[in-house]
Amino acid sequence: MSDVNEQGMLSYCRACESKNRIPFNKLHRKGNCARCGMPLRHVSQVMHLVWEDIFWRCVRTASVPVLIAFVHDVSSEKELEAELEVAASCAFGDYAVGIVELERNPGLANDFKLKELPTMILFKQGVDMGRLVQRLGGKGFEMYVRGLIDYQ
Repeated sequence: MSDVNEQGMLSYCRACESKNRIPFNKLHRKGNCARCGMPLRHVSQVMHLVWEDIFWRCVRTASVPVLIAFVHDVSSEKELEAELEVAASCAFGDYAVGIVELERNPGLANDFKLKELPTMILFKQGVDMGRLVQRLGGKGFEMYVRGLIDYQ
């Protein structure tokens, strides 16, 4: 899972282990490490959107649609986290994947009228494009997201 701050996703280079920031509005790009120049794996990581303001900045400014999994607590959702990692690894810059803990952000549950958890919502420029309240597995999530993107 990737760390995120208000400026974008933080990705660690596999070659030199330096930290690189990828702004939300450049998630579609395949970036290189600022220190050693090796390609970064940012599109294949799940973003852990810890705070509500970071969540809003991500879904409103991301250059690609973002599939967000709303969960009560990440530590109790290890299986879902693994499924989301598979979906993220299939994205190839077409979409991004994130996870939000409602335990830390209870206002989001009210904002989106979430009744069942986990709930997955696909956002494009801050707009809810579709919801899913069932698990599909990593490849199933990918097919669902691509179907919504193609439909739009």
